[in-house]
Amino acid sequence: MMFHPQSPAWIPDEPEAPADARHASHEAFATCGPANEPGFTHLLTGDLTSLPATFPRMLEAADGVEKAVAVGTDRLYVVAPFATADELLVLAQALANPWESADSAVMASGDGDRRLEALSRLADDFGDTAAFEPAVAKAPSSLPGRGVVGEWPPVPIDDAGLLDCGTSRRDGFTHVLWVDRGAVPGDLAERVAGLPGVARIEWEGTELLHLEAHGATHADLLAEARSVARR
Repeated sequence: MMFHPQSPAWIPDEPEAPADARHASHEAFATCGPANEPGFTHLLTGDLTSLPATFPRMLEAADGVEKAVAVGTDRLYVVAPFATADELLVLAQALANPWESADSAVMASGDGDRRLEALSRLADDFGDTAAFEPAVAKAPSSLPGRGVVGEWPPVPIDDAGLLDCGTSRRDGFTHVLWVDRGAVPGDLAERVAGLPGVARIEWEGTELLHLEAHGATHADLLAEARSVARR
């Protein structure tokens, strides 16, 4: 037998290509249903051996999925309170086969419609979520001695170096003044001790002045102490 010099004498048959690895992982998840386990909402079943060990973390990174735990090689328990079983199954399969979501032409029409519908619901549920805005309670408008709420720069307050008055936790005392020592006269303690109703005083450090003044309100005592501090 003679062969043309420009033609190969023998062209070997191409070896049969192995099944596409992508199709091998197509059925990684076969079903999704209720978890029937405390702390979980869904159970994905299938062959997990074709997936990376980090797949549960990949699923947890998806919107709406709070937790994913693989048990053995065929079960994946998931916490996704707002996802339906179909939506979660489509999401898991899309993560296992990201190329397949775009290759809708190879899907059977009924299966494709179901998946597209589920993906549409997922987009509605998770894609348009409003940006988080913390609920901030309005500050009371009448905080004594702290200026007018909402004004900037804040209105300066002439507090005479006495910042506030509260209830003393020291035995035998009823009130405590919070003092800015750099803004009050050096004999402030003696001046406050001379106020009507003040039985005794005692410093705690350089900022707290404890008083025994039974029957005096915090507001009145603070106002009187500021008055004598300004003299």
